[in-house]
Amino acid sequence: SDWSSDVCSSDLTPPLHCGVLAGTIRQRLLALCKTCFEAELTKARLLEAEAMFVCNALQGVQPIGSFESKVYALEHPLIRLVKEILEKDSSDN
Repeated sequence: SDWSSDVCSSDLTPPLHCGVLAGTIRQRLLALCKTCFEAELTKARLLEAEAMFVCNALQGVQPIGSFESKVYALEHPLIRLVKEILEKDSSDN
């Protein structure tokens, strides 16, 4: 699974050198989503985020409810947008 978060209306995923998998969903999001890019996700950055999700080809995009004491929005607009982008791409292929 890849960690992503919403910071300043952006989707962030760690670069591959941080140990994440070069998964198909991650690659599709980087290619299709104009606000998605790679950045190192520090603990501080994760705690600043409004929403966070993991994604993989089996389960799709799954919102994260909390990290440490931080509670995230499960129905965040950016998560809905990411799901819509992936659904549209699937239906186009």
